Amino acid sequence: MRLVQLLFIVCLLSLKVNGQNITLSQLIELRSQTIGEVEEFLVSKGWEFLEAEEEGFETFGSATFSFQKSSFSRSAESFLVYLYSNKLDIQRIFLQVNNVEKYNEYINAIKSNGNKLIDSKIEDGSIMKIYQGPTTTFKVESSVSSNNYGEDSAIWIIQILTNLDYDIGFSY
Repeated sequence: MRLVQLLFIVCLLSLKVNGQNITLSQLIELRSQTIGEVEEFLVSKGWEFLEAEEEGFETFGSATFSFQKSSFSRSAESFLVYLYSNKLDIQRIFLQVNNVEKYNEYINAIKSNGNKLIDSKIEDGSIMKIYQGPTTTFKVESSVSSNNYGEDSAIWIIQILTNLDYDIGFSY
């Protein structure tokens, strides 16, 4: 039992030391790249490929990656989903972070790049915020997730999409 506890503590410390290693500008750049380019970049940064789904008649294609994934569960420090539709010429990035310092780093970068908060509200028990700049929209969700032990923790999901994509699919 002590060995399991020690391994758990070592894993937590290693997550804190390594940190999630992609900047906001790199995420924005990934949004406009092909799935092959995204996979190569993320793997070179230590991300692990988890799964992919082909684009369907009415569904987006996707590829999911994790950073610092636990060997003992499905948890990770961060998850990234690349959504695409070749038919609609749309690419979106969804990034989930579980660390308040990294969340604050991304929010500060979004604001410092001149993006303005254009909307905020409570939706399905989460806080939703929309930041928009000249070409890019960021949907930021603050939420709570339960782990396998019934413990709740904060998570943040940052969606990156073009303004046109946001106006067509999300503005209401």
